[in-house]
Amino acid sequence: MWILSTRNFFQLRATFKHYKQNYHVPIYQAIMSSGSDDLGSLLRVVILCIDAPEKHFAESFLSGHRTDVHSLARAILARVEIDMMKIKEEYFNMNKVSLDDAVVGKTSGATRTS
Repeated sequence: MWILSTRNFFQLRATFKHYKQNYHVPIYQAIMSSGSDDLGSLLRVVILCIDAPEKHFAESFLSGHRTDVHSLARAILARVEIDMMKIKEEYFNMNKVSLDDAVVGKTSGATRTS
């Protein structure tokens, strides 16, 4: 708990990578193999969200934990925001113009709100 609460995202990912290299199993799997109590389950979810968020979302969709429409929509939209930031960055790197400006230019400003 102390490490999770005092390290930044990049340090935690490096720690998880180092653990897997040394023990040949991801840390979240090791935690679950040591027991399936509430604390272990919680730690696994936190570590999985940090280390492999795509895997966390893939496992949680329709798994019985998040089957209501609002939770599914919230999870999907959370990923969309992250992915759109990456898409915008890549678009700028490729075209040297922001995606927002390109969309406005292509749509003649029809997407702007008054």
